[in-house]
Amino acid sequence: MDFWLVFFLAAWRTPIKVTPEALVSLQLLQKQKISDSANQPSNKKARLEPIQSPNRKLPPESTPRVMFTGFEPMQVQQYTKRLHALGGEVAESSQKATHLLASKVTRTVKFLTAMSVVKYITTPEWLEESWRSQKFVDEQSYTLRDAEAEVLFSFSLEESLKRAHSAPLFK
Repeated sequence: MDFWLVFFLAAWRTPIKVTPEALVSLQLLQKQKISDSANQPSNKKARLEPIQSPNRKLPPESTPRVMFTGFEPMQVQQYTKRLHALGGEVAESSQKATHLLASKVTRTVKFLTAMSVVKYITTPEWLEESWRSQKFVDEQSYTLRDAEAEVLFSFSLEESLKRAHSAPLFK
């Protein structure tokens, strides 16, 4: 046998003394890891079903064309199904969107470009209430309000939307 191999393996022959306190803290740490991994979403991608076209047909001028931002793909799929069932459409670009659905203010390209174009930035509750009513409800009650982000970014979402509607960008 090789001398160096015997030399390195000698450390494995010496027992390690573990105190009861160290053992308890290790067990708590393992339990925390297990509970944390159970709460986190898995890395597997969820299967998305193909989206069907709208079930109802509304007049083009009253058809909401919605963009979604800040949601998981499965949520977007669920919202899209409900939107189509009500006769709405998913906007292909921010230039064609009439509504932006968001749960909070984000500094994403989608949010910032849509902000200068869309008529309404609403919370998901607008779509949920429309789904319950089986018709699109008034958006004014469901306008996105995010005081924390407005303070953080030093702006007013309501004022920005008013300004964008009164004087469209580059016109």
